[in-house]
Amino acid sequence: HVASNLQTTEPDVFISTDGGYNFRLVLRGPHAYEIADSGGLLVAVPLNTINPKVVKFSTDEGNCWHTYKFTNDDIKFTGLLTEPGGKSMTVSLWGYHKDTKKWTVNVIDFKTVVTRECKEEDYISWTPHTSLNNKPGYLGCFWVKVKPSRRLSRIHGAVTDITKIWTLLQK
Repeated sequence: HVASNLQTTEPDVFISTDGGYNFRLVLRGPHAYEIADSGGLLVAVPLNTINPKVVKFSTDEGNCWHTYKFTNDDIKFTGLLTEPGGKSMTVSLWGYHKDTKKWTVNVIDFKTVVTRECKEEDYISWTPHTSLNNKPGYLGCFWVKVKPSRRLSRIHGAVTDITKIWTLLQK
């Protein structure tokens, strides 16, 4: 039977910042996670805790994680959600109360948690698939010419303003 040969250890969370060519470990153990703020915010809830009261969040591509207590209640966690497209700083945690079985939604607006606004120096020049560069003038894409853009550096700890990103990308 195939199931007897499948992995039985708990999965860890890995992240890639180059389109899946390379991955690095960012969290040990299973987590539910969402990507918000156009990639500038990662939010994770540990799945090996029956009634989590805190979420973990990162503003630097998973290099450093912080915790935020979102409830004092014993809630059976069932899901994590952000708006489609991941541009919002708002994350919803779904679950139900342990004793009453009543459903609850905890909404966290990370704009109130992470208050520092991004500045121009928080961005770096970035070209997709640069790890594939092996020829002079090659920008990492086989079929089209890729124009370098800007993205948040790995050490920024700030809230992104999407209108500022689009302005910076036009430079």
